Amino acid sequence: MPDPPTTEALRPKQIGRRRLASLRDRDFAWMLSGRLVTNVGNALGTALFLFFLLHGLGQPSAVAQDNLLLLIVVYTVFVVIASVVTGIVSDRTGNRRTLTVAATVVQAASGVAIALVPTFEMTMVAAALMGLGYGAFSTVGLAFVADLLPDEQDHARDLGIVNVTAALGQLIGPVLGGGAGRARGRLLAGVRRGRSAVPRRRAAHGLRAPAGQDVMRSRSPAPGHR
Repeated sequence: MPDPPTTEALRPKQIGRRRLASLRDRDFAWMLSGRLVTNVGNALGTALFLFFLLHGLGQPSAVAQDNLLLLIVVYTVFVVIASVVTGIVSDRTGNRRTLTVAATVVQAASGVAIALVPTFEMTMVAAALMGLGYGAFSTVGLAFVADLLPDEQDHARDLGIVNVTAALGQLIGPVLGGGAGRARGRLLAGVRRGRSAVPRRRAAHGLRAPAGQDVMRSRSPAPGHR
């Protein structure tokens, strides 16, 4: 079927309208910043699961890769469940703001859990919490975005900005995680070098002291010889 005729001529013309005026809307700007931070946190967790298994829990490479697959399955299952359930709850209650905030808190709780109890079992729980929080956020948060779109004539453009913000968070997260991991590795390497240098210095000092005493004794005159 052919496309319907354009309604561009029927739209009311706004004189003095600024480009990207939606970014000047306070609620819309806060929503964008919240989506950016939430997606950065989600990308940090999902991208660094393998490194946490390898270096945080000290698992062998083969075991860590198998466990990573298990974590991904758990995360995905809870994303799907949370997306469907919270979407239904959001439509029935209309309380999207509270559900969105609760989803971000649940996602943040996953990081706190593995920081307090760094075990593989707790990592499984953290993957479930992360999937639960992000699944709820991706569904209810998008509905919340639709409620906050400021200009009905630019909904598609503003939704494009929202998608760019989410994709940017998924890009920034692994970069920040990799940089933090590299800085931590350098710091630990420096600490290890400093610790290993202290015994060597003490040993070298202990070896030099008797040598100096022997030199002083060789230079001193024998008793009774003047």
